[in-house]
Amino acid sequence: MQQGPSFTRQALLALLALTVATPALAARHALLIGVSEYAPTGLIDLPGARQDVALMQEVLRSWLGFQPTEIRTLLDGDATHTGIERAFADLEQAARPGDFVYIHYSGHGSLVTDFNDQGSERTGKDQTLVSFGARRADSTGLDRYDILDDELNRWLGRLADQLGESGELVYVADACHSASNTRGESALVSRAAPPDTQESHPQAHGPSARHPLAGTIRIGAAGDAQSAYEYSPQADANTGLFTWHWAAALSRAEPGETWRQTFERAGLGVSLVKGTDQRPQLTGERADRPILGGGLPARPAVLVTEVSGATVTLNAGRLVGVTPESLYAAGEAADAAQVRIVASDATSSSGRIESGSLRVGDFVSERERAYASAPLRVVALSVQDGRDQPLVKSLRARVEKLPGFVWTDRQGESDLLLAVLRPKRVDGPPQFAQTPKGRDTLPISDPAAAPEVWVLNRGEQVLHERLMVPLPPTGEGVETLARNLERYRRATELRRLTAEAGGTTSVALSLLRIDTCAGPASECFRLPDTGAWYARVPRPAPIADLAGQPWPEGTLVSFALENTSKRDRYTYLLELSPAGSIKRVFPPEGASAETALLPPGQHLDLFKEEVGLLLDAPGAVSLLMLTTQLPIDPRYLTQADYERGTVPSWARGSGPNPLERFLADVVQGSSVRTGVSLGTGTWGGTLFDYRVEPRDATPAKAP
Repeated sequence: MQQGPSFTRQALLALLALTVATPALAARHALLIGVSEYAPTGLIDLPGARQDVALMQEVLRSWLGFQPTEIRTLLDGDATHTGIERAFADLEQAARPGDFVYIHYSGHGSLVTDFNDQGSERTGKDQTLVSFGARRADSTGLDRYDILDDELNRWLGRLADQLGESGELVYVADACHSASNTRGESALVSRAAPPDTQESHPQAHGPSARHPLAGTIRIGAAGDAQSAYEYSPQADANTGLFTWHWAAALSRAEPGETWRQTFERAGLGVSLVKGTDQRPQLTGERADRPILGGGLPARPAVLVTEVSGATVTLNAGRLVGVTPESLYAAGEAADAAQVRIVASDATSSSGRIESGSLRVGDFVSERERAYASAPLRVVALSVQDGRDQPLVKSLRARVEKLPGFVWTDRQGESDLLLAVLRPKRVDGPPQFAQTPKGRDTLPISDPAAAPEVWVLNRGEQVLHERLMVPLPPTGEGVETLARNLERYRRATELRRLTAEAGGTTSVALSLLRIDTCAGPASECFRLPDTGAWYARVPRPAPIADLAGQPWPEGTLVSFALENTSKRDRYTYLLELSPAGSIKRVFPPEGASAETALLPPGQHLDLFKEEVGLLLDAPGAVSLLMLTTQLPIDPRYLTQADYERGTVPSWARGSGPNPLERFLADVVQGSSVRTGVSLGTGTWGGTLFDYRVEPRDATPAKAP
C-alpha cells in the first residue's frame, strides 16, 4: 500500500526556506470543497471527499503557510450549486492583484450534453461537478443542477482577472472527467456519476464567451473520459487517490520546485496504484513557475520513475533528447547526485547512478548532452589577418569542448566552417568583391574593422545572420557562438532522428488556409499580436501545398489532424525556424497532456481549437509532426532563437537563409526530402519543409 505524506519538521523547515527565498505574495486565500453525501440523489457516497478537505487543510497550514482564517471550507450541505457560486464570488471580492488563491474540489464529476457552443467540446459533452443536492427532486433553482464547465470557466476567469499577471491561481478537481471541467463499484470507488439527463439547465443554452484562463494552473485528477478513484491508504479512512498523492508530493517539494514537477510526482504515485488507468492532467502556462512565486527554472527536469540499486528509470527518452552517455544531475550543486544514461527508447530511459543517491519521484536535469549520431565536423578557414590567429585558437578550444562537435583541419570533410573576418562595411552591410564568376562568398577585409566569426556551410555561405558573431576582447562572442552551435546541433539531431527510418505516422495532416481580409466582417477575426485581419478558407488543402509555393511573411495557417490507425495516438506539431528555434505549435503552451491525444478515427480541426501558426520567420522553415503511443513533454524539445551577438539592423535578408542547404550539407551529406517519415510501431515522425518570403519580397499568389 502506498505510504501517505509525512508532514515532518524537515518539511516545515523546507517551507520556511522556500518562503524566505521567494517573493512574498500580497495575501493567500483557499477554498476547499468536499461533497460526500450523495445517497439522496441515488449516487454512491464518497466519504473520501471529506478526508480530502481535512488533508488539504493540513497541507495548506503546515506546508504552504496558510493561516486558519485564510482557508474556507464547504462540506456537503454548504456545497450546493449556489453555495459554491457565492464562495467564488466572495473570493473574487476579497482577492487583490498579486494574491495567491488555491481552490480544491473533491466529489463526483459527470457529463451533460454540450447545449451551448455546439461542437466546442471534442466529446460533445460538457464536464460537470455534481454539487450537493444536484439532481434531487426537492432541490430548487440552480441547486437542482450540476455545475457546468462553462460556469466554472466564468468564475475562474473573473478571479484570474482580479489577481492579474502578478497573482497566482491554482484550481484542483479530484473528480471524474475533470481534465477540462473548467471549460460501478470496485475495490477503488469511482468518483463518476452517470450523465445528467435534465435538459432544462438554466446555464446550458445560448452562446458562451470562454475565458482562456492562460494564467491559471488547472489540475484534473482524471482525463475527460476517465474516472477518478477513492482508495484506502490507511485501514480506517478513504481519501481521493489523486489528492492523497498530491498532498504527499507537496509535502516533499524542494525549494524552487515548480507546480508541474509537484504534479508529475503526484501523477507517478497515482500510476503505481494497481487497478486504475487514471491519468491526472495539468493545464496552464504558469505551471513551470516555482511554487509560491519566483523566477522560471533554468531548464525542464526529468522524473525518476524507478530505482533498483544503482539503476534508475526516467520518464523521458530519445524523442525529447535523452540519449545514451548523457549526464543528468539532481540540481545545480557540484555534489548533486548524478546519473549516466545507458539506454533510451522513444519515451523512457535507464541510467546508472555515478554519485549520490536518488529515489522515486526525484527530478534530474541535463548536465551534459551526448549525441547518438556522428559529431558535426568543424574547420577554420585561413585567417585574412594574422592578428586573428589567437582568436581561431580560442574558438577551436571552445568547440572541442562542445558535445556533438569535432575539430578537423580538412575543409573537404567538414560540415561547418568558421571564418574569422574583419569585414569592410559601408553604412552597415559588409562589402563583397565582384568577380567574373559572381560575388565572392567572403567579404572584403578591412584591417581597421573589429573581428567577427561567421558560421558557414560547405559552400562558404553564412547560415544565419545571428551566426555572424562579433568577437570583442572580453571573450563574450566566443560563448555566444558556443551556445548558438549547441542549438544548431540539437536541431540537427532532431532532423536526423526524423530521417532515420521509413514508415507511417498513422495520423493524416491537412493544411487549413487562413487568408487576410480587409477589415471587420462577420467572417473575419483580428490577430491581437499583429493587428491584421484574417478569414478562414472553408476547405482544407493537402499538406503538400505547404511546400508548393513561397509564403509571404505574416501568413497565418492552421491544420487538421485525423488518426487513421486503430490505436490512440498522441500528436505533436513543432516548427523548426531559420533562426534556430524549435517552437511548439500543438498542443499549445500550457495545455494538458491529454490535449495531444487522438482516439482512433478522430478528426481534429486545430482552427476550432484556436491553434494556428504565424509564418513570421523568413527563410527555409520546417514543420515536424511527431506521433507516439505514450505522451511526451514537448517542453524538452523546444529552444529559443540563436542569441544575437550585437547583430546590426542591416543584416536581415543580406545573405542565404539559415538551413537553406541544411538537409543536404549538414546531415552527413545525405539528402532528406519533404515528407520523409519514420515509424517504429510506438512512434513516428514526418518533416515538412516550406519557405517564407520577407515582407519586402514580391508577394506569392495563392494556389
